[in-house]
Amino acid sequence: MNDNTPGVSHDISALRLVMAIMEDRLDEVVETVPSASRELIPNAFLNIAVEWMLAGAGTAVTVSILHRLADLISSGRRPPG
Repeated sequence: MNDNTPGVSHDISALRLVMAIMEDRLDEVVETVPSASRELIPNAFLNIAVEWMLAGAGTAVTVSILHRLADLISSGRRPPG
């Protein structure tokens, strides 16, 4: 990622490592959620992520990141990482 947003780490390899660690534990988390509620998991993860972003990086950086993600997704691309 080649972005100049203040407070945003640009180390894709570190991001990939963190994502892999989290993904390894995802099945365990999903198994603890009742079957009838599993369709809520993506929204729950998104809400948790946004809350963490707001607490750690603040509103301006969070808005910038989410705006870039929305642009990527709406153009049919995926975010790096």
